[in-house]
Amino acid sequence: MGAIPAAVAGTAVAEGWRAAAGDTEVAVVPCGDAGAGFADALAALWRVEPTLASDDPEHLATWVLADDRAVVAVEPSPELTGFRPEASSAPLGRAVRALLAEHRPRQLVIDLAGATAHDGGAGLLAELGAVADVPLTEGVTPLGGLGRIDLGAAHRLLDGIELIGVVPVAEANDHLLGLRGITSRRGTELGLDPALMLGTDAALERLARLVHPEAAAVAGAGAAGGLAWAILALGGRVLPGVDLLGELAGIPDTARLADVVVTTSTAFDFHHKGGGVVDRAAGWAADALRPCLVLAGEVMISDREMRLMGIEAAYPVLIADPDRLRDAVTRVARSWTWA
Repeated sequence: MGAIPAAVAGTAVAEGWRAAAGDTEVAVVPCGDAGAGFADALAALWRVEPTLASDDPEHLATWVLADDRAVVAVEPSPELTGFRPEASSAPLGRAVRALLAEHRPRQLVIDLAGATAHDGGAGLLAELGAVADVPLTEGVTPLGGLGRIDLGAAHRLLDGIELIGVVPVAEANDHLLGLRGITSRRGTELGLDPALMLGTDAALERLARLVHPEAAAVAGAGAAGGLAWAILALGGRVLPGVDLLGELAGIPDTARLADVVVTTSTAFDFHHKGGGVVDRAAGWAADALRPCLVLAGEVMISDREMRLMGIEAAYPVLIADPDRLRDAVTRVARSWTWA
């Protein structure tokens, strides 16, 4: 939700609002899109501290444990930018496997945003026990010759665990295959060789057809390089991280009890429009027929575009400094409170 952790920003907003109207009841819910502070927001919601699960400098993994629930997230590797056919989602699988070796949560949340490999989750499946007649941890290219794959061990490892994959809001409707699929879209953006794009799409289609073809047709299955499809194939569900936080915290119900919904963002501009958290906050406010305000480090969007998004007003404030954020919120709140 900004340049500081969501919980810190939320506390500063609450304190600033109360300074303007001391009798105001404020509900603070830390939120973050998948990968963008999601694990920290979930840890704050669960009132626990994230645990660094690996000292591997290339694939830092974070665990968040609370009672019988857990979340796993990995930091994106710089070398996986662009498109590398040999890149694998195996590091995320190793992080999940390591957690399950020590804990058996009832609910396991996997943040897919940090795993940027374009392998349909084959590496993840392999690390969880899947076996095949071609290598599953060497990227997407070997999957073109896939003839047999068995997920039995992976299903047994996850038996009794509710599996949830979280993805960024921007990828929530990404398709796995075809002209609207992730390979076609990403390859066109990067100017890849059409032959490479066709081969990659065919390899992912082969994997999907042998494992779970129905899941390949689900909107959002292409998120995170097809990792979302792998979660669906394992019997899990996939949704944006901010939607899961909203579900766990009951934000839609809270919004109906509120007078105004306030969210923060590092930048609120025409291109990113504040990101997934702002998008969902505006939706919750609209469903509850409540105004939505945005506090952002930069506001570079027209009033007309703002209204089309369902945002009533946006205010430029210094998000990175909790004290200055609190003072700015107090000034904003005075125009939204009535004695």
